[in-house]
Amino acid sequence: MTEKELRERLAEVVLRAAIAEQIIYLRCSRGLTQKQLAEALDTQPAVVVGWEDHYGRWMSVETLTRIAAYFDVALRVQFASWQEFVECYCNGRPDIPGSFPSGGSPAGAPVSESDA
Repeated sequence: MTEKELRERLAEVVLRAAIAEQIIYLRCSRGLTQKQLAEALDTQPAVVVGWEDHYGRWMSVETLTRIAAYFDVALRVQFASWQEFVECYCNGRPDIPGSFPSGGSPAGAPVSESDA
């Protein structure tokens, strides 16, 4: 694998995890179950499970926008240099809600229905 391919793979894995963790954070901080979020967004609970799975399928910008609108937050998409990317995502950013450098969820928050 080339260095460029490794960077691209790293970016994909980290981005999937960051999106999943932010959705988990938003849902848990509002005391919602996956089922409740699914109902609010007119989708199936299995879809929400997929959104919160770090290895789940990619979501469209439209889906991300719908999730952001439901939680009344802005969706921010940003192109950045590799150095900025590493500083932001790989080192953990305490100023970004849902950014958990340890790989966990908000303190004590259930991640899935079975954790509740």
